[in-house]
This record gives sequence, structure tokens and C-alpha cells, in this order.
Amino acid sequence: MRDHGDEFNLPQDFAWGAPLQAGSDSYMWAGTRVSNAYCADADSLTRAEIEGRRQVRAIMDIVRRYKPDHALTLDALPARIGIRESRHVRCQYQLTGDDVLYGKRFNDAITNCSYRVDVHHVDKPGITLQYLNGTQDYCRPSYPGEKSRWRPETATNPVFYQVPLRSLVPKGPYKNVIVAGRMFDADPIAHAAVRVMVNMSQTGEAAGVTAFLALQGATGIDAVPPRSSGKHWRRVGRSSSD
Repeated sequence: MRDHGDEFNLPQDFAWGAPLQAGSDSYMWAGTRVSNAYCADADSLTRAEIEGRRQVRAIMDIVRRYKPDHALTLDALPARIGIRESRHVRCQYQLTGDDVLYGKRFNDAITNCSYRVDVHHVDKPGITLQYLNGTQDYCRPSYPGEKSRWRPETATNPVFYQVPLRSLVPKGPYKNVIVAGRMFDADPIAHAAVRVMVNMSQTGEAAGVTAFLALQGATGIDAVPPRSSGKHWRRVGRSSSD
């Protein structure tokens, strides 16, 4: 892509992949990037979907033109483009990048997460991966990674970060609403870490438990004490490394 991407109007961005299973010759590769799309708007989402599929075709065309002896076939495509984020619900607390990167603790924490922050740049190619130990890697395809620090070295480092229940409970008059997925209240840096499936499975379970406790206690979502039932909250407080 570095050598022929411009010819096919492909962005120089981050890509990754992995074998689908041991002994298989099938390989999953994520190498398309569509920037500046507002996917809460139907027209913008449609343009992003079309562009993503165009990029898949362009990648196939590059391989067929410049590696004609490579027996590459396209087995399958995702049902739709992967959307990083669109709208967020304003909740009782907005999780921030500093909360994540410095491992802030919350008395109403519902998750312990360890996935890195991955910032997908819109003003330059590639992504920057930020870690809780203060290091970061700037990565783009076909180039060596650039390692640096986003903060000075310290004697100790956090090993996980947390999401508070308040970031799932919307502001406003509605007492029977809770946020379960990527629309939870977070700034762009915090969302770049928490948004992945292993973390979202925890916020989803926490939302379900909270809704159950609200029904059980005949109360509003915002009135559920986060630690009212230890046996429930121990289930949703697992580390994402489990």
C-alpha cells in the first residue's frame, strides 16, 4: 500500500490482521479507513459504506496487478462498515482521557479495563497507541513504529482503568433509561480505549444488572446504589484480562 496506494486513492493508514484459525489458509485483514464521516447522518453513512467497499476492491486490484502469481481470493466482507463512534449520551459523569490514562478510581466503578488508548488520526496517516505506563507508539503501514512517551516516567504505573456507573446514567428527567454501549459519556481519548468489545461487554452487563436492581427495588435507575448488592457487582467488575 505504501508503494501503490496513491495510484488507487488509498489512505496511508494503520492495518492489522490475523489467521482465522489454526491450519486454515484464511486470513482476516483490516486495512480500510474512512475518515471524516458522520455516521449519525444517513447520507454520510452511505458514502462511508461505499468508500469502504471501494477500498476493499482497490486492495484486491493492487495485489492482482503487482502480485499476479499470488492466489488471493476474497472470502467474505463484513455486513457493514465498522463505525467507531457517532453520538454520545450526556450522562451524570463524562469519562475523560486523563481518567483512563492515569487509572483514576471511582467509588461506583463497574469495570476494570486494560485495553490501550488507540487514537485514529484524521490530520495524518496511522494511529497512536498510548499505554498506562506512559509510553506510546505511532504506527502506520510499511513504516517502522515511532516510540516515545506521552508523560514522563514514574516509579509506579496504573495497570487498569475504570468506568463509573454515572457514565451510563443519562442526565435529565428519565428515570428508566440507562446506556449500555458505545454511546456512553466519554471524551474522544477515553472512548478510544473503552469502546472495544471486551470493555463494552462489561458496560452492557452492568447496565443489565442495574436495570434489574431498579426493577427489583421499584426505583429509578439513578437511585440504584452501586454497591447495593455485592453478589451482582462482583460479576460485572471483572478485569478485561480475565
